[in-house]
Amino acid sequence: MAPIFEGPGSENMIERTIAWAPNRAKNVSVIQNNEEMFKIATLFDQDSEFSGGGIIEIPVGSRKAIKSNDDTYFIFYVIDGVLEVTISHNTFVAKKGCSFEVPMGNFYQFENIHNNSVKLFFVQAKYVVVEPSDDAFDSE
Repeated sequence: MAPIFEGPGSENMIERTIAWAPNRAKNVSVIQNNEEMFKIATLFDQDSEFSGGGIIEIPVGSRKAIKSNDDTYFIFYVIDGVLEVTISHNTFVAKKGCSFEVPMGNFYQFENIHNNSVKLFFVQAKYVVVEPSDDAFDSE
């Protein structure tokens, strides 16, 4: 935890996690069912209503099953491994050092196609609609 400014234009300081050491994620979940198996480690979720980030690990012979991302935009970076990526009707192979995006309104799937685990870093941003406050109408 480190003291940082609370937000744009603020002089208030708050304590917040701004960095993670390897293998020190705070929330690790294993997702396993008939269709998929992967581990997800949440790193940055303090603004989870609109953004987050973390690490996904997919074991040999496993996948992250097809999923729709209606209101979420993702960026992925392949830390290690080789995987087949499907984004809507497009399929390609991504390996260590590659990056790719999954734009909002698409479906996606990852499958480990090599003999080592796949490790991905991801950042996500959600589409958020901000309703005008009553104060906005008062200033007219």
